[in-house]
Amino acid sequence: MLSLFEIKKILSPEKDYMLEDDFRVIQSWAEYDDSSDKNPDDQNLSYLCYELEVMNPDTGERIHFYKAIQFARVRRLPASAKQSLAFMDMHEQVLAGIHESDLNLITIIANVIKPVPQGLLFLYGIQGVSSDLDEAKQRCHDGFLAFIGMMQATYRVLELRCAIAQETEWLREKMYNMDYMTMVRGIPKANRAGEDAGNRGLGGANLNPESQGTLEELITGMADYEYVIQVLSTPVYNDTLMGWQRQSQKEMTDWYGQLQGTKSLSMNLSIPMMYMANASQSQGWSKAYTDANTVSYAQGESFGISENQSVGESLSQSFSRSVGQSESMSLSNGISRGVSHSSGISFGESFGMNEGQNAGMSAGTSSGMSANQGLSMSEGMNTSESIGHSQGNSYNVSHGQNASTSHTVGQNQSFGYNESESVNMSNSASHGQNVSQSMNQSVNHSSGHGSNYGGSSNQSFSQGSSLNYGDSSSSNNGINLSLPKLPFSSLGLGLNHSSGQGTSSGVGFNQSVGGGVGENWGTSFNESNGVSMGSGVSFGESTSLSESIGYGQSHGFSQNFGTSESYGVTQGESISESWGANQSDNYSKSMGNSVSRGSSQSIGQNFGSNESMNVGQSIGQNYSQNAGRNESVSQSETLSQTMGQTVGSSLTEGQSTGYGQNVSHSQGVSSGNSYTTSNGQSKGTSAGSTGTASMGTSSSMGLGPSIGYSKSYQWMDQGVKDLLELLDYQNERIKKALRGQGAFYTYVYIACPNRDALATAQAVAKSTWQNNYAMIQPLQVLDLTEREQKHLLYHFAAFSADVSKEDVFGVEEYKYCTVLLPEEYVAYTHLPRISEGGVDSIIQDIPKFRVTSMLKGEIYMGTILNPERFTFKNGYRTPFDYRIEEESLMHAYFTGASRSGKTVAAMRFVAELSRVKRKKTGKRMRIVALDPKRDWRTLARYIEPERFNFYSLGNLKFRPIKINPWKIPHGVQPQQWIDGVIDIYCRAYGLLERGKQMLGDVVYELYEKHGVMAAADQENWEELVPDLSRQVNFESIYKLMFQKKADLENPNNKGGRAGNDTRDAYARLLDRLSCFSRNYSIERQLFGTSDGIGIDELIGNDDVTVLESKGLENTFKNFVFGVITSGFYKFALAHEGGFLAEDQYETVLVIEEANEVLIGTDTAGSGGGQQFGLSGQSEFEQILDQSAGYGLFIVAITQKIADMPSSIIANSGLVFAGKLKRPEDINVVVRAVGREERIDDRDLVKWFPKSPTGWFVCQSSRTFDFKEAEPYLVQISRLNIKPPSNLELDEIMIRKEMFEQLGYKAAAS
Repeated sequence: MLSLFEIKKILSPEKDYMLEDDFRVIQSWAEYDDSSDKNPDDQNLSYLCYELEVMNPDTGERIHFYKAIQFARVRRLPASAKQSLAFMDMHEQVLAGIHESDLNLITIIANVIKPVPQGLLFLYGIQGVSSDLDEAKQRCHDGFLAFIGMMQATYRVLELRCAIAQETEWLREKMYNMDYMTMVRGIPKANRAGEDAGNRGLGGANLNPESQGTLEELITGMADYEYVIQVLSTPVYNDTLMGWQRQSQKEMTDWYGQLQGTKSLSMNLSIPMMYMANASQSQGWSKAYTDANTVSYAQGESFGISENQSVGESLSQSFSRSVGQSESMSLSNGISRGVSHSSGISFGESFGMNEGQNAGMSAGTSSGMSANQGLSMSEGMNTSESIGHSQGNSYNVSHGQNASTSHTVGQNQSFGYNESESVNMSNSASHGQNVSQSMNQSVNHSSGHGSNYGGSSNQSFSQGSSLNYGDSSSSNNGINLSLPKLPFSSLGLGLNHSSGQGTSSGVGFNQSVGGGVGENWGTSFNESNGVSMGSGVSFGESTSLSESIGYGQSHGFSQNFGTSESYGVTQGESISESWGANQSDNYSKSMGNSVSRGSSQSIGQNFGSNESMNVGQSIGQNYSQNAGRNESVSQSETLSQTMGQTVGSSLTEGQSTGYGQNVSHSQGVSSGNSYTTSNGQSKGTSAGSTGTASMGTSSSMGLGPSIGYSKSYQWMDQGVKDLLELLDYQNERIKKALRGQGAFYTYVYIACPNRDALATAQAVAKSTWQNNYAMIQPLQVLDLTEREQKHLLYHFAAFSADVSKEDVFGVEEYKYCTVLLPEEYVAYTHLPRISEGGVDSIIQDIPKFRVTSMLKGEIYMGTILNPERFTFKNGYRTPFDYRIEEESLMHAYFTGASRSGKTVAAMRFVAELSRVKRKKTGKRMRIVALDPKRDWRTLARYIEPERFNFYSLGNLKFRPIKINPWKIPHGVQPQQWIDGVIDIYCRAYGLLERGKQMLGDVVYELYEKHGVMAAADQENWEELVPDLSRQVNFESIYKLMFQKKADLENPNNKGGRAGNDTRDAYARLLDRLSCFSRNYSIERQLFGTSDGIGIDELIGNDDVTVLESKGLENTFKNFVFGVITSGFYKFALAHEGGFLAEDQYETVLVIEEANEVLIGTDTAGSGGGQQFGLSGQSEFEQILDQSAGYGLFIVAITQKIADMPSSIIANSGLVFAGKLKRPEDINVVVRAVGREERIDDRDLVKWFPKSPTGWFVCQSSRTFDFKEAEPYLVQISRLNIKPPSNLELDEIMIRKEMFEQLGYKAAAS
């Protein structure tokens, strides 16, 4: 069975001719941006380059040139594009801009399926051509940026990105391996209706019922095939368009003359008979008298040279009518001559005032050379005294010979390889050679006026030397200390001494020549800086021997006046292997007297440039007098001759026209002001008479009969009419192009890998672009011979047009090219309004948020995003930072689904907050992070080691901390603490009122047993209660409750055996406390004994503390975090001023998984099978309502904001919301940021489930300006720090602990 392609080949056999070899690709290559750390396949395409040689078809000359191309890929269209009725008009504007910018546009539509399904590649490219490669790249780059700017301006949220290596290489591979080709020429049709019918409106009708696509039809029809469509265009010059217009107009004019006409036939017969008589008489007389009086006044001011030429024309017309009979002849000649002479004297005086402003700018460059020699001597005495303390941390690595001995009792650890760090800071006094660096700055201000002219030349030579000698000494002292709790033995002591000397000399030479002339007036301001540096070498040797593992650190503070810099070399040997810490406090006092004498030579050369700008205003008066005399001579001569003859009797009407021309030329120079008044009077009388008399008689009479016949008819040439319609259509297209649209030479290639794809492409192209309204150049999809296809595929692979011409009725035209207007060209190049693999057109746009610049604040969160525009370089990112002022600090919550980046955002917030000092107090803040995972240990790499604390609440093997939740904090009333802990435990485990009562009975009994309640009535209860309450713990609570349950089961009790419900209730309580009966459980070992610390002992200074609960059972973790939160709040309540007191620090509690901590997760009832929690307001509601007034702020991190207590939503002044999935969470956030989720802001509701990771809606509502309370869309800036491992974290904490212990020892000594 024959295929469709073979049928076409039979119907249209190929022509046997070979195209000329007019084009050659010398080489081609792709350049990628390898400056980024992207995978090679993902690197951006910089340029696609070709070295080409082409032959001029007219001259045969071969031209060598380069071509550079840049591509952008379309990834997402605006959501409104599918239904837009102005979509084609918008792209028309882009094409008009491309024509105006003279850009060579390339459009690529490729479907790549095998072997890797890349999908639809829709690319726009700009090519630059030049004989020089770099120039071709520059033209390409400039044009590409212009094109991208036009696309961004027209389609504000169109997502374009640079083509990457993988896409580019697949495209090149497909282009090189295509076997079949067709070309499209003619005028296509661009369907103006929207591509999508849209949703039904309220009335039930489609919003866009006449929807129809253009390129979308082609893409859909070819979806099963691979293909590459390449559309090339070059702008048509306006001069060419104007030439076409003139040719079109000429042809239309010629053809209009042949369109229609009239034919007529007439015949007349006449017999004339005439008799004539005439008589006339005429007489004339003229007399003239003139009297004129003139007064003129002139005022003028002029200066300049002028040359003028004037040409004047005059036209006169007269009409006369006479009736009479006359016969006359006259001839007259006359000559007149006259000479006139006039002279006069004029005198003028003028007075004026002028006012003006002037502005100017001057720039100059000066250069010179100077030499100086001087001798200085100074004597002075200085006294300094300093007392200070310094502390720091350091890390030291030493290599050498090591020897160590140790003897310890207990557990020892040793390391074969040691790294140590130390920083020593000391204050010393020295006398001798100094190596210094200085900077001098002077400011001079001068003004002057005068003029000078002259020249000077001088030359000097100087030589001198100086010698300085001195010595310096310094010493460092350390201490030896053993730390029994650490796996090390002792520290060492070392002493070093160094001295040095140096000699320096110099020679200088200077020569300068200068001269100047001019006059100046102004002010100058000069600033000069100079830097001098020197260096010296010192040698020393020190030896120390110690048996220790220690860490070195020195503490000191020094203050001196002066600037110095020294360089030294120290040689020494040490035998040590140490980790340790040392601290020193020093006091120094120095007194010195110095005398210095020196000689210096310098050679200098300076070059400078200056720029000045002056603005001035001048007001002046001028007075001028002028006197003049004028004299003129004129001479005229007139020659006239008149001859006339009149015969007949008639009624005569006449008309005459006269024409005259004068040319004058003047040149002169005038200056000044003049006021001139002249009076003159002239009278003249002229009299003359002319008389003519004639008499005659005439008469006439006529008779003329006539007979006539005529016939006429009109004709029109229909062929000419049809031709004129075509010419008019073409002329209108040319006029549109000249009115600003422009026009393009357009080439359309369609390449396919097989015949089936080619046949389908030819059919679909015809149906897609068929234009029934194209009166000329109808659309054609060409059937090409095999040789033509190979020839065009060669051009196609290099993105080059084939400029072959063919003869069309005697006219040479480009064979494969069509000249298109933008409104026609848009059919080939508009954006594809279809979702196909690689292009998205149905994704909703991002909701609109506020975008502002210059936000002030100490807390940097990230970059503000602008949803209303997408740029090629930065996407939705703006150059504006989102910052929060520390004064806006309030409760905050970070909410988002799992892996939305909420912890990353919160960590950025806390890291920035840790470095902030409060403006009112000047203090930093205390931060405690409750971490159920292992994320917040990352702060150890960000916070200063001396401020960072880490404790594990669920790992017995790594830095565990023991806490007794029942130990009452200092200053807290026992009943308040006991009731609070019981309430938190019951809410965490879902116990109801009965369980709460049972637990309370047991707990209060233990507190009474250990004397806590009795001590609460004493005056010094604050000191007694914490120590007494230590005896109450979970282990003792479990034992007592177990005993009570056993008593209730004993039938021999006084009240008999208790009921089943009571015993069951105790059993459920014991089940929840059973972990404290197991000696190996984490809960018992860390939280169940009396040796645990109280919550108040976690409260340090302005530290950053991370409490990590990884490994702890989830429900008990919620209880522990809740108790810690409550403990901080109750501690603030118990102390006057709370955390705002002078001896305290404002505190931020960061609670991960806050929805579990603040509301509890275990909903099992304590009786009756109920699954309801405790009634009434929880303690956390009170904390969130009141704690900010005591300097305690809660930062809650949660996935389920809708489940959080209403107080956290009501009292949070800072809101950070990322991706949300649950509708109830979305509604809460939408309302919280001041939007409406039902109708007006439905787009925001649809947005939250699709929000990218790290994108957060941020709002700060503590403001006095309603605009500042608007939400922002922010891309959070990650810390980009990996969490430390246990080993790395342990190393950081060991250093911190050694610093602290050394500090305590030093303070004690």
